[in-house]
Amino acid sequence: MERAPRSVNEMVEYQVQRWLAEQQKRRQERRILESPAPIVTISREAGALGTTLGRLVAERLGFRLWDQELVQRIAEESGASETLLAAVDEQARNAIEDLLAGILMGDSFTEKEYLAQLMRVVHAIAQHGGAVIIGRGAQFVLPPDAALRVRVVGSLEERVRSVASSRRLSARDARSEVERVDRERLAFIRHHYHQDGADPHAYDLIVNSTAIPLERAVDVVVSAYHAKFPQKSH
Repeated sequence: MERAPRSVNEMVEYQVQRWLAEQQKRRQERRILESPAPIVTISREAGALGTTLGRLVAERLGFRLWDQELVQRIAEESGASETLLAAVDEQARNAIEDLLAGILMGDSFTEKEYLAQLMRVVHAIAQHGGAVIIGRGAQFVLPPDAALRVRVVGSLEERVRSVASSRRLSARDARSEVERVDRERLAFIRHHYHQDGADPHAYDLIVNSTAIPLERAVDVVVSAYHAKFPQKSH
């Protein structure tokens, strides 16, 4: 049975509703395109080439890299010296150590104040978008939908060899350095964020730099970024 022809009013109403739906869709697409690009956070084991991977990913995506620049930014905004900030950067200390550092270094800037400034800067970076942040627990500062959270790991033997080569250390000293840095970074996360920095569930992607060549690892991270944020892929 044929449907009766629609009245002029029905056709007009249909076209109006269709036009309104298209306008709503365009507004949503415009909001997505105009919103800041989600960032990438890189957590890394010592000697796993996480910083190098982060730099290459930033270059590939056209993003700004934030590593030591975070410490410099905090120093500029807080008035504290970079030397003092380096003493608390990714290291866990207690209140007594903070007090002694302030007395000995002639500065009252404590680790808690550093962390407060760090979190403020990380949020500011995320609001601007288009950035890769190395370390500092940034994956625990931002909500999951604001960043691709990457952890870079590698075999202890390869990481020791990497540090021994780059720092010109003996294998024994390089191993001690790798273990010390790993321990301090995890302690920093546990002390301030009450999280396990090595927990795989805290990340969207874990890259084993021992198993995957660096250039291929960059491809993997960039592909994961576009897969998580497809609206920012065009």
